[in-house]
Amino acid sequence: GGVVLLLPLVAMWPAADMAHRARRTGVVLGSALAAFLLTAPYTVLDLPAFLQEFARLNSEYRNLAPASPPWLVYLKHLRLGFGWMALLASICGLGLALFQVVRAKSGVDRLRWLLLALFPLLYYAMLSGRTLIFGRYLLPLLPMLCLMAGIALVAAGTIARQRLGGRTAQALAVVLLLAIIVPPARTSMLFDIGLAAPSTKRLAYQWLREHVTTDVRIAIEAGVLRMPDGMYYTVQPVRIIDRPLVFYRAQRVRYLITSSEAFGADQDRHREYFNGLSPLFVVAPGGKRRGPEIRIYAVPAESP
Repeated sequence: GGVVLLLPLVAMWPAADMAHRARRTGVVLGSALAAFLLTAPYTVLDLPAFLQEFARLNSEYRNLAPASPPWLVYLKHLRLGFGWMALLASICGLGLALFQVVRAKSGVDRLRWLLLALFPLLYYAMLSGRTLIFGRYLLPLLPMLCLMAGIALVAAGTIARQRLGGRTAQALAVVLLLAIIVPPARTSMLFDIGLAAPSTKRLAYQWLREHVTTDVRIAIEAGVLRMPDGMYYTVQPVRIIDRPLVFYRAQRVRYLITSSEAFGADQDRHREYFNGLSPLFVVAPGGKRRGPEIRIYAVPAESP
């Protein structure tokens, strides 16, 4: 939100005098605060809980240690979602916008190009400073990246028209446009097709509904399955193997649901933990079936 607020504040900077700037700053900040409180009134009505949860969430964003630098991970997300051509076009368009900021002859032109370039740069810098990483955090950038790709495409078309002639330039522009649009469109369609296919989670849920009554207590690892309210009594450890079997028996847990999202990096310990136990149900990804490998075990009455 703070990054977004910078844009109107920068836009009104060329105002005639400091009084105009101060009034406009007050309008922007006051409107933003009013809109926030109107849509999230319990920020004030339950301020202690808000501050406590905000601090907890803030600590989650800062206390992790990602394997790769966040800026590099997000660049990979963009490459996978956008494709190489669209990503390169966006970077070239951003470079052209910054170049125009430097070479613009009037303050209005300079401001226009600055506003185009400012948000993607600041927002990406903000994401790069956070250690809790999700590809969806890039969504606010996508409209601006599309604009940047358009800027690069127009610039390439202009140069081609000047050097190659009208029809050749038009044909080149069409080829470039298709190269930019087709890969992300294909990625999007394949993603939707994948979501429509049966998943390992869906098959595990169906097995539970067919074989386990809803009054039974189960432990679900890493939130791999999310049960409807009132269906089953659930314990949700991050990893099943972090607690001994005696703990689950004490909690009256009857079934353990494990996921490769949790045990995939610790196969040896997982195998040792369940030594002597055979899973009642196993489903793994393959073909059109997506999702993690899921195994369901019955908690033995005594340690195996």
